[in-house]
Amino acid sequence: MSEINPMDDIDNIIEYISDNLEFENEKQLNTFIKELNERIKDTFNNYETESSTSDSETSLGEPEIIEVVDDGNGFFKIK
Repeated sequence: MSEINPMDDIDNIIEYISDNLEFENEKQLNTFIKELNERIKDTFNNYETESSTSDSETSLGEPEIIEVVDDGNGFFKIK
């Protein structure tokens, strides 16, 4: 079974935008980018609040510190 690559969706979206939208000036482009950015963030925030996973599984805060011990013979283990 192959893994789903989220970049495929992004590539499809970019292709759709470039094939179907035309911007007359940079202001229109910047307005579109701002609006798209806000909608993506809203969708992500709604997904996070509806998710059934715990906060510890989805937290992007401090990374967990893993201690590694060297046995002196070139082997390492997680403490």
